[in-house]
Amino acid sequence: MALVDLVSAQAQTMYLAKGIFAGNVPKGTLAKLAVTVVERFEKCVSNFRARAGTHFGRLDTEFLGYLTFMP
Repeated sequence: MALVDLVSAQAQTMYLAKGIFAGNVPKGTLAKLAVTVVERFEKCVSNFRARAGTHFGRLDTEFLGYLTFMP
């Protein structure tokens, strides 16, 4: 499940970037999409922590920060 959330969030991030550069997507829609992206990344990190156990401790903390704060 964590990887599904990760891939979904990355896909939504690409759509968000496309909408920003196109300039024809309403700002409210972009804001809602950005919130959804952040929630998915946070859910992904949460799932990694809950299910990965000892393997999660081996992940680089900067990578986890990148996942959480990546727009």
